[in-house]
Parts: sequence; C-alpha cells; structure tokens
Amino acid sequence: MTSRLETLLAEIQDDLDAAFAGLYPDGLSYKFARRGREEAGRPPRIVWVPVEFDDSAALASAGGNPRALCSHEQGIDSVCWGATFAATEELVFQLKRALIRRMGASRVSLALLGGTWAPDEWAHDGWVAIQRFSLKYPVLNELPDVAVTSIEHTSGFAGSVSDGCGPIAPEEPEEPEEPEP
Repeated sequence: MTSRLETLLAEIQDDLDAAFAGLYPDGLSYKFARRGREEAGRPPRIVWVPVEFDDSAALASAGGNPRALCSHEQGIDSVCWGATFAATEELVFQLKRALIRRMGASRVSLALLGGTWAPDEWAHDGWVAIQRFSLKYPVLNELPDVAVTSIEHTSGFAGSVSDGCGPIAPEEPEEPEEPEP
C-alpha cells in the first residue's frame, strides 16, 4: 500500500524529472527514508525524510462528500545532493517551484519552512542542502464500500443493503435439507 505522502512526493518527483530532463538525462535519484544521511550514491539525488506531524481543524472547503474530519500536517526534510554548490542550489530552487506548482492546484496546503546546508561530513561527494516543508492535507470521512441502510427483524432476513448505487437484493436463504430416514 502506498501512503498519501508517498503519492504526493511521486507527483513532485515527476515534475522535477521533467525540469531536469536536459541536464540529467538519467534523471534524479530519490529515496523515502527515516533519516537524511545516505551512505551510498552519487549526486544528483533527493532523500525525503518525514519529520514531525500535527493535526488541526479541517481545511476550509466547499463541502463535498466525503467531508474532511480534520487536517494532517506532515513535515518533510528534503535532503538535496548536488555535485557543486550551484547544482545543489538549482535543485533546491526547482524543488520549491515543483512544490508550489503542484500543491497550488490541489486540496493540499504547502508551507516552506526554511533550510540549511548540511554538515561537511555529509558532503563528501558534493554539496548537501536540507529544505524543510510541510504538507497539510485533509483526513476524509470516507464511506465504506457497502452500507447497510435498514434491517427489519423477522423470521427470515429482510433488509435493504446498498453499495452507494442502489439496493442490493439479499440472497435467498437455502432450504434446509430433509434428514434421510
């Protein structure tokens, strides 16, 4: 199963690959990890590191179904490796552009939270910048695939079950088998 965060990051990666297609024909390398420092690999690359998260009131929306119950705000450190200072800086700029373009057209709220240059021991193969941002997206009150709309208790089953598109007829109960004499 892919998380909502990983899906959003994959869309951002597609945008970054398109932006750098001429400069890096083999594309950038990406990793979703628990920590920012990667021991192997060469620039250019980005390591996505989920950091703190918070919950808040639902984002304002125009209604709709399913409705948002609350908002989940996920912090991410994007650890950007480039071969030179200029290459790393451009990677960070393109990351910001991709985030703003992609999140501007979605139900996801973006906050750029600043960044820093990583310690020298991280930068053995070039320059490393850490750009922190957060994505706030709704936690939806999603409906189940099949909903029971009413049940009447009688000697047999009688009820109405719906899959959201209309009632589903209940299965006919099987006749009990007659014991053999």
